[in-house]
Amino acid sequence: MHPHKAEKPLSYFQSLKEKRKTVAGIFAAVRSTQDDGLVTSCKIAEMIAKCGKLHTIDEELIIPAVREVLTAVVHHKTPEEVIRKIPFSNNTVSRRIDEMAADVCEQLHEILRGRQFSLQLDESTVIGNKSLLMAYVRFFDEENQPREEMLFAEFLNTDTKGATVVQCVKQYFEAYNLPLVNIYACATDGAPAMIGRYRGFMSLLKSEVPNVLTIHCVIHRQHLAAKHLSGRLHDALQTVIRCINKIKSSALSELLFAQLCSDSEEAFNHLLYHTEVGWLSKGNCLSRFVELYDSVLEFFSADEELCADLIKIRPDVAYLADVFSKMNDISLKLQGKNTTLVDCKSVIGAFIEKLKLFRTNLLRREFPALAESECVNDSDLEAYGAHLQQLHEDMTTRFQDLRNIEVPAWVQLPFDINVAEQEAKYQEELIELQHDGQSKTRFLQQGYKNVWYNSDVTMRYPKLWETVKPLLLSFASSYLVEVGFSSVTKLLTKERNNLDIVKRGDLRLKLTDLQPRIQELANKHQVHLSH
Repeated sequence: MHPHKAEKPLSYFQSLKEKRKTVAGIFAAVRSTQDDGLVTSCKIAEMIAKCGKLHTIDEELIIPAVREVLTAVVHHKTPEEVIRKIPFSNNTVSRRIDEMAADVCEQLHEILRGRQFSLQLDESTVIGNKSLLMAYVRFFDEENQPREEMLFAEFLNTDTKGATVVQCVKQYFEAYNLPLVNIYACATDGAPAMIGRYRGFMSLLKSEVPNVLTIHCVIHRQHLAAKHLSGRLHDALQTVIRCINKIKSSALSELLFAQLCSDSEEAFNHLLYHTEVGWLSKGNCLSRFVELYDSVLEFFSADEELCADLIKIRPDVAYLADVFSKMNDISLKLQGKNTTLVDCKSVIGAFIEKLKLFRTNLLRREFPALAESECVNDSDLEAYGAHLQQLHEDMTTRFQDLRNIEVPAWVQLPFDINVAEQEAKYQEELIELQHDGQSKTRFLQQGYKNVWYNSDVTMRYPKLWETVKPLLLSFASSYLVEVGFSSVTKLLTKERNNLDIVKRGDLRLKLTDLQPRIQELANKHQVHLSH
């Protein structure tokens, strides 16, 4: 007993009881600290996957960096005690990434089982000459916001024929209980295995899902149209490529050319390669070549035949650089996330009409390529005009289906149209929409898409949404898959070329916008401290 405390009030003894540490309390505090370390470990593993870094980076960089911060900035006396509470190791990071990727995959499957979605897929060859099939989906979430996620990446073990691709897709859907009928639209590139009339993937998919909307990638179509050149312009392009390859054929040649450009005070000191695959390759390659044309002529001054060819084709190269630069601008507008059929129809339709204007201006010698050129004659104008005419006809034919898609005026201008001129079935809902103050504010601040990307709109204006939904839900290109393939290339570096990109979770976690349920995953684990 403590007689000297007999006069103390009750509150004093209650406060002592609260401050007293119990065995259960001590264990609970330790457990809480360890759980925090486990959650932190998961979050760091997610960061590593998002950056596409090696799993050993935690031990090589993150732990030393944390130790330095705790010591030098926080002035923590025992930084090792903090670090030991966060599980770190190559294997631990790998497990965390795989678990979080599996959780994200499960979330995605749960969503797709209950709603329609658009599919885009393509095949590419990766390290080890393996054929990788990748698929993305677009769907509307609970708030009617568009979401785009990688559905799967699977190796094609035999060939890349349409039947093999369909079989791979069906096996994946069956394995995870995803209904094929939920596929509303599908976009692919123009390879015969994909869009072949009888044995292509699209045809075979239609036999499984008869009402699916199939779309040939608009970027790929535009690239195909840009490849068609007359003999003269094709020869000019080949001469440019030959010059670039000569300069870049050896380190010495490239260094000498760079020095020449520096001495000439050029804005750039190197040329760009041309590739048939790159969507923006021709335009960037030719634009850089035109800017350095005088330096190229000086560099090849000893080769009289090549110099004569370069002088002869200079107007052709300037014309091609201008045309392909304009094509590049269109290609960039067709790329990006959440690009819809409405967006692509507007961009392509405007460009096809511009081609007529380009031809008219060309014949008036008002085309940008001719502004600074004094050696363009009538035969040059005729050749360029014929190319623009051919390009106009080719794009008109290739994009006929896209231009034929009916997009009612009220989709993009819901508050500017005359309701009386619209179809009778839409009129009542259009009047209600035009008097919806919140929708009008969203339209004025963020554009027409945000009028429709709203759960209230889908419920209040179901007839309007029924028409708008396919225009906003469908993919217009295979852009996201191409971005995914770029991520695969970055992941499969020399140091980790044995990474199984299909079975491991690195790729999914790098590309996903869904958040893994880290706390739930952490609760399933018993903490093992780093040592």
